[in-house]
Amino acid sequence: MSSLVVFPFKSEDIKVFRKNVREAASHPRVGAVLCVGYEKNACYKEIEAAIPEIEKENNKEIRLILQERLGDKRSGKGDGMNTALKYFLEETSYERLHFYDSDIETFSQEWIAQAELSADDGYQVVRHYFPRASTDAMVTWMITKTGFAILWP
Repeated sequence: MSSLVVFPFKSEDIKVFRKNVREAASHPRVGAVLCVGYEKNACYKEIEAAIPEIEKENNKEIRLILQERLGDKRSGKGDGMNTALKYFLEETSYERLHFYDSDIETFSQEWIAQAELSADDGYQVVRHYFPRASTDAMVTWMITKTGFAILWP
């Protein structure tokens, strides 16, 4: 079983972002990590420079791509997530797809392990819980809810 971990990003704390990519790449059930950037800004260039070292440390592929502009409404994380979903379906043979925010300070291999265990139990979609305000991550949830409903009606 092999999974693709995705980090959509715009402008992040590069130290936290690098740590999260390393954590994901070091998990034994992760086959590759995909970083989907909003634009080629300073954050994009810093993660691009960090990728070769992380790949070498973990013997895993780390891909960095720009998000596509999908639709004509609002650009943002939804485009990044949908770009990753398209990449997952068209460019890989991985069995599972994980999305994580690149700025999660508490991110660790345990996040991936918990999702993998739930998926092993037969769940097609697994959503993590962590304490937050009721309005946090609304775009992420709205995109995943409708996007994945297309794949798994």
